[in-house]
Amino acid sequence: TSLAIVGAAIHDVGKLVEVDVVGAKYEQSSTCKSFGWTSNTHLYSGLIMFQTYLANVGYNIPEDDLAILRNIIMSHHGEWCDMKTVTIPAMVVHQADMASSQINRMKHGITRAVDGMVQRDAVGERYMDIDVKRK
Repeated sequence: TSLAIVGAAIHDVGKLVEVDVVGAKYEQSSTCKSFGWTSNTHLYSGLIMFQTYLANVGYNIPEDDLAILRNIIMSHHGEWCDMKTVTIPAMVVHQADMASSQINRMKHGITRAVDGMVQRDAVGERYMDIDVKRK
């Protein structure tokens, strides 16, 4: 649906204040450090930015659609979020975000593979198991 497309476009808007790009790496922003914020604050800052934008610009979006967009922003990390994914557009964005994350980890996170052994790529406190076998 169009709400999933809009949600996909705005779900990480909070990273504008959570993350600094330093060279080729992402680091926690000085703003987050100064406030003592931890990772995933972009869910909350993103919601605040979205709400502020709507309050300042004015909008003609039905309240049910706004609730879905709020759910997308606040639940796109799935089980690692305080809010549950309760709408189909939010689940679509969550699954796409998860797939994108896993693809990036596969492209950049695997440094060595051993026959039948599992590589673990630590990202925060989450792990992705990859079973790699040599040919």
